[in-house]
Amino acid sequence: MSKVKKALKYIINFIKETKNNPQKKAIFMLIIMFLFFAFVVVCLRTTNSNINKRNITTEEDNKFEFSLSKIKNDNYHFIHSLNIDNNIEIYEGDKNREKELFSINNLDNYYKYGNIYLKNISGVWSTIDNPCKYEEFKNIDNIEKLLEKASFLSKTEYNDKTSVYNYNISTTSIIKILDNKDIDIDDLPNKIDITADSNDDVIEINYDLSPYFIYKNLGNSSNINIKYSKFGEIKDIEDPK
Repeated sequence: MSKVKKALKYIINFIKETKNNPQKKAIFMLIIMFLFFAFVVVCLRTTNSNINKRNITTEEDNKFEFSLSKIKNDNYHFIHSLNIDNNIEIYEGDKNREKELFSINNLDNYYKYGNIYLKNISGVWSTIDNPCKYEEFKNIDNIEKLLEKASFLSKTEYNDKTSVYNYNISTTSIIKILDNKDIDIDDLPNKIDITADSNDDVIEINYDLSPYFIYKNLGNSSNINIKYSKFGEIKDIEDPK
């Protein structure tokens, strides 16, 4: 007779004996209750563990519904438009890592390497001060910090499969991020709109920062727009000669 059959026979005989023996019956019931509660405790621990793991994954991996990763790769074509009190400037060019080659208002040509700027003046590249205004709103680290601090309002999906995410952010939050200063004011919210393509990659960022600009005495109305395209297609930018 196999060990399994012997065990089953022992259990059956034990159950039969407990019917006629109150003491054994009480012991048997205690064993059953202990096994039941042990099973329940194990199930609860397993469920809680799985829930915690899912929550952690969601929090770390899905900070936004859209992705900033292609912008972080530092290889794209950009159009950076500023409209401050109806004074318009347009920066358009290519970025590859630390190098940029761009024009301002489609007139003058500039080269950037890290924090070094050159301007083409009559065919000669000359070192100049940074000619770009409000670049802090183009910096990807600042963009991410601003979005983390902003309040999500709504999402609109369009027929071309793009999506626009609307956010509000206070002037106090912007100043804390950009200037590392704490202020306490009541102000109207600034707006940030994020456009993502069908793959959820961000292709446009639009800022309406009028309350911030008024507080900083930079202007009464402002719109900053950045469009991205040709991700990963920009070849090495040659140094000016």
